[in-house]
Amino acid sequence: MKALKCAVLALLAVSPCVAGKTPGNLPDVVTLIGPYAINHTQAQNSVIHLKLPESGTAIVGFSGGDEFVEIWENTSRLSTKTSGNKKSLVVSSSLKPGNRNTVAVSTKCGLSLSLVIHGIEDESDAGSIQPKVIISTPDCTG
Repeated sequence: MKALKCAVLALLAVSPCVAGKTPGNLPDVVTLIGPYAINHTQAQNSVIHLKLPESGTAIVGFSGGDEFVEIWENTSRLSTKTSGNKKSLVVSSSLKPGNRNTVAVSTKCGLSLSLVIHGIEDESDAGSIQPKVIISTPDCTG
């Protein structure tokens, strides 16, 4: 316990010195697996595949003016919820490994999305889990 307390105090003492510096490559702290960002044309012309362990959660978000309007899933193994501003869609999965199911989405700007959620093993390496995509969308009226 004393060693932990000393380590925390040392970290707090060093943190202000490091705060002003640009961070270097921190592969052990943050690893991005992607690409996670696509534009609205790519989203419209593609099927988006998300891979989740059982009891996993994925998110699809918009940067731009579009909003989620309607979402359909055809199984009790998936549930969906939009954020208050309708720019994020959360998909919760209880799909068993090897199973997959789809979610259909329409948006205010007329975008039609097809999401395929794949169930994978809980012990899967981080590189095989794909829980996030951001779609850049134009502003629209509607």
